[in-house]
Amino acid sequence: MNIRNKLMLGFLISVITPIVLLCIITGNNIKKDSLRDFYEYTHSELSVIEKSLSIFMDDIKENSVMLAKFPDVLNINRDMTSFINEKSSKTMADFSRGLDEQRIVNFLNTVKISHKNYVEVYMGTKFGSFIDGDKSLKIPAGFDPRVRPWYKKSLLTPNKPSLTKAYQSFTGEAVVAVSHAVSAKDNVKGVIGFDVSLHDLTKFISNIRIGKTGYVMLIQDDGVILADPGHDDTGFKKLEET
Repeated sequence: MNIRNKLMLGFLISVITPIVLLCIITGNNIKKDSLRDFYEYTHSELSVIEKSLSIFMDDIKENSVMLAKFPDVLNINRDMTSFINEKSSKTMADFSRGLDEQRIVNFLNTVKISHKNYVEVYMGTKFGSFIDGDKSLKIPAGFDPRVRPWYKKSLLTPNKPSLTKAYQSFTGEAVVAVSHAVSAKDNVKGVIGFDVSLHDLTKFISNIRIGKTGYVMLIQDDGVILADPGHDDTGFKKLEET
């Protein structure tokens, strides 16, 4: 290689080397900026979800406290509708009701129709009676609310709202049962509860996208999948089953 070619090669190397280094540095900076932006965006989206969940849960808990303190609900007596001795399924409409019970039925029905996410609103009493706001709902024969999980759970913490884990209702949607003990002078007279649909919440989460292809899943603490936008057939399956 003559001197001229050596000089040309040296010149090219001196020019290309800084350009290559600049491209590498710029590429790394762009990658770091992109990752930082992605992390910040993801954190922001997850914060929105966390806040939405917190607001949702606080709202239904506060409502359970309000329902348990409503004056008409406190007028519980042993003559209210019971399904314990029934041999076949019945509805609330199949029974005659006293004035106190009718007021409770009307109140429960008003609560249900004024909250679109409330699937059912009901109350069980210490006498074994069961009252539902929907007079057409069929109650199974021998039904005793006192042995139901939502009733027993509220007795453990009578001064606090109780929530069950989400489960799949007969309509196929996710619901959670919320309940609160009905007490008068520290005497628990019954438990009022309502099933809340998680449809709007899971739909909201399913519509969130992280970047172009990422999405958010809502998973219960026991591993049950409540929302998975990427797989429609995984609802109410456990993670290890998918």
